Amino acid sequence: MLAHGQATWDEALLLFPERSGFAEETYHTFSYSPVYDDDSRIAGMLCVVTEVTERVIGERHLRVLRDLAARASGLETVQQAADRLIGVLTEDLLDVPFACLYVIDPASSEGRLASHYGEIPERLRSLTVWRPAPMTISSSPSWRASCWRESTHRLRWRACAESCARASFAFRPYWTPHPLA
Repeated sequence: MLAHGQATWDEALLLFPERSGFAEETYHTFSYSPVYDDDSRIAGMLCVVTEVTERVIGERHLRVLRDLAARASGLETVQQAADRLIGVLTEDLLDVPFACLYVIDPASSEGRLASHYGEIPERLRSLTVWRPAPMTISSSPSWRASCWRESTHRLRWRACAESCARASFAFRPYWTPHPLA
């Protein structure tokens, strides 16, 4: 660019800056332009950087939702739906590095492991029946307001996340902690 004076750019370059004590997945677009002096010679370079992380990750999430909707037709059994859902999630390892899908029996409120993928910790892999932890409902107004705003599905998801957290495991992200090291 400095030799020929032609502007260039890098679109959505993946970088891992350390923010708040941990490496964070970020995307940036770099634009490089020549800067000319009074004699019309290239005297330097102007580099403009724009963070596009929200856009890139948002597009990734929309792609997963689109694929889930597109592959939902023609399903006849719950198991087919579970397998198809997991199939879509396996294509997005950056956002969902592993998954366990439990189908909840309305009569017993227990979940049966229907499908899974990824490097799932043994303790979760061997959990074929999931029993949600009982949720204590406080009489405080903030709990009632929180309950009112969230659907039953989100409450079940929170219970599942809390159960997984109690299983004491740490997931490893798809990318390496130091990709350039």
